[in-house]
Amino acid sequence: MEVEDQRVRVHIWDTAGEERHNAMSSKLYRGANGVFLVFDITNRESFESLNIWMDIVNKNCHPSIRKVLIGNKCDLNEERQVNQTEGENKARELNMTYHEVSAKNNISLADAYLDLIKLVLHDKPALHDA
Repeated sequence: MEVEDQRVRVHIWDTAGEERHNAMSSKLYRGANGVFLVFDITNRESFESLNIWMDIVNKNCHPSIRKVLIGNKCDLNEERQVNQTEGENKARELNMTYHEVSAKNNISLADAYLDLIKLVLHDKPALHDA
């Protein structure tokens, strides 16, 4: 795809938050330039697990990796257990940008991907210094 007049190739790996993927994830994270941390807005436990996943990312990634926090399932607003302000505050606490999306209905997904790609493009030289 083209972003800001640059041709980029994006590879996406989804561990689905499964503990069994932790060993594999460390290898995937090592070569990553950006990462999405995704929680389910209808599941408070997934939100409360973000610090665990952030620790995994910090342990396995370059310190300057770009990160975006995603609140998924915004199409299920009536079942929401985590409000948007909580998501925004958590993103600020973790030094990330925040998007609410619906993977099911393709709501705001393109915006979230574009945000991460632009963050990586603007920081690319720093990511390869170490």
